[in-house]
Amino acid sequence: MNVDFSKNSGIYCFYNFINRKRYIGQAKSIRVRLKEHLFDLRRNQDLSNVLQNAWNKYEEENFHISIIEECAIEDLDEREIFWIKELHSHVSEWGYNIAYGGASGNRGIKRSDETKAKISASKKGEKRTKEFCDEISKRMKGWNPTEETRYKMSQSHMGIKYAKESWEKRLAAYPPKRGEENPNYGRRNTEKTKNQMSKSARGHTRNKKDGISSQYIGVGFCKSLSKWRARICLNGKSIALGNFNNEIDAALAYNAKSFELFGEEAILNEIEGVIFDKENYEQYFVVKQEKMYSQYKGVTFNKRSGKWTAVIYNNGKIHLGTFDSATDAAIAYNKKSIELFGENAFLNIILEETEE
Repeated sequence: MNVDFSKNSGIYCFYNFINRKRYIGQAKSIRVRLKEHLFDLRRNQDLSNVLQNAWNKYEEENFHISIIEECAIEDLDEREIFWIKELHSHVSEWGYNIAYGGASGNRGIKRSDETKAKISASKKGEKRTKEFCDEISKRMKGWNPTEETRYKMSQSHMGIKYAKESWEKRLAAYPPKRGEENPNYGRRNTEKTKNQMSKSARGHTRNKKDGISSQYIGVGFCKSLSKWRARICLNGKSIALGNFNNEIDAALAYNAKSFELFGEEAILNEIEGVIFDKENYEQYFVVKQEKMYSQYKGVTFNKRSGKWTAVIYNNGKIHLGTFDSATDAAIAYNKKSIELFGENAFLNIILEETEE
């Protein structure tokens, strides 16, 4: 039976040639709904028991499927009720409908927790037959979802965390195949396939440790520094490209390093409103700061904060704070040293700061 009907919403009809009875239904997508109907009818599991019994009695070749009317989704209830009354399919002598349709159908029904639990219990332990699996496989062959559908499917699965029991059940139902049982056992990829796999993975790096994901390849957010970090992978090793104040600068640094390593075959981030300058790609690299040394005891420079820190030891390390200049840190060290050791304190000789 051909069900290559329109994908639009509307009203459809099952017509029995022998007793001339009809079944009227509505669908948001006529093609999808009719395929579901036929799939369930052929397995003796259709939700309409009256239609299912007639299908089993008179067999498939004595039924004809047609579209009565195409209409907007918001008009489905009204038009279904109209056609059921018009064709009298709600009367047992003339049709297989058991109600007037519309809102009286299953659409919009909210079941109680008790009812849901009963349905769940009735389905537990149910195993799919080989015929059922073959039918699903046959229906899914050649199905190419659109980009919009792929995106919706991806969003619906994001953030899902399966419980340990769920994973154990999956492993028990589908144990991993190893050795000769594995379908890929002994398989060797061609040079063409290896090159394609290498090219697709070239330059990619994962940012799971950073905690915040980025829309750009090789970019992640570092919580401890509150900055964006760029990395690139080469020969299985991760190369740090520096920390940046914003995500775009980190993405440009990744592009620059990727172009430097792989040339025209490099995989580059596409940044809206920003044109990557391949001729002057070195401008995107982070400028390394010169190492800052202190001439005072107990004073060091902190690269992360960009400030000077003062530390003194007395039965352990005592942190005295961070300061804008090495002189302020040295003064803090002197004060604490006098407080702890008195006349035996070691003091820094504070030099006068000169303007260059």
